[in-house]
Amino acid sequence: MALLARAARLLARPGGARSAPAFSTAAKKAPLVMSVTGPDRKGLLADVFKIISSVEGRVRESHSFNLGPVFSIGLLIDLAEDRHELISSVMETAIPTHNVRPGASVPSRERSG
Repeated sequence: MALLARAARLLARPGGARSAPAFSTAAKKAPLVMSVTGPDRKGLLADVFKIISSVEGRVRESHSFNLGPVFSIGLLIDLAEDRHELISSVMETAIPTHNVRPGASVPSRERSG
């Protein structure tokens, strides 16, 4: 829960996650597929990337689009396995107006790069 609160505070800071020290983790990183959908607004994509960075995730690939006023992004994130549930909680807390859908972790035989 402390990580959730810290990540939410990072988003509220003017410098965002870039100005804060990184979390330390020795957990194995594993790909996670996630989607975020909701009303488009200025700064939304920056907020999504700050959240991912705040839990030491790295975006491997992303695709986004708009349908009228609705924004949607699909993300392939490298993230410590023990943080897969945490990132969903942080996203839902930080951007409650959006639908956050974590997908399954990518099975190891399908992982690339």
